[in-house]
Amino acid sequence: MSHQEINIAAHTNEEEIVNLNIPTGIIDRDVQLKVSFEVVEQAILPVQKNKMRVPGIDEGRFIVPDDFDDPLPADLLEAFEGKD
Repeated sequence: MSHQEINIAAHTNEEEIVNLNIPTGIIDRDVQLKVSFEVVEQAILPVQKNKMRVPGIDEGRFIVPDDFDDPLPADLLEAFEGKD
């Protein structure tokens, strides 16, 4: 058995249950979980102080192509839909 370690951040709900989103690649396998936890402070983002916005500051950085609204090619559309 190979040992791998991953970190998963989670939040407990009112029933003290933690729902884990298992990463892709560990589907349909038997796993042994070892649990240790650390209570972390919720991140508080700093408040921006009246940062002035400048209209048009990014003008010309992106040009929308003429075919932007055209349908996707069939093979690309199938790839987005998970079809092979």
